[in-house]
Amino acid sequence: MNKQGEWYYVKPVPNSFVVNVGDMAVIWSHGQYTAAVHRVIHQGSAVRYAVPFFYEPRFDAAVAP
Repeated sequence: MNKQGEWYYVKPVPNSFVVNVGDMAVIWSHGQYTAAVHRVIHQGSAVRYAVPFFYEPRFDAAVAP
């Protein structure tokens, strides 16, 4: 999403995959990775797979680079 609140259109690349990282990866990487605001609108008849993985430490854990 750009600064005007408009979504970017990203053309799918055949035989590829996308990795979206979250806020903890931003902290752990000292900002090298960015957590993107994202959404998916599936267009087409081909099968689409999603494999979400979430990690959350203890509520009182200190998260630092």
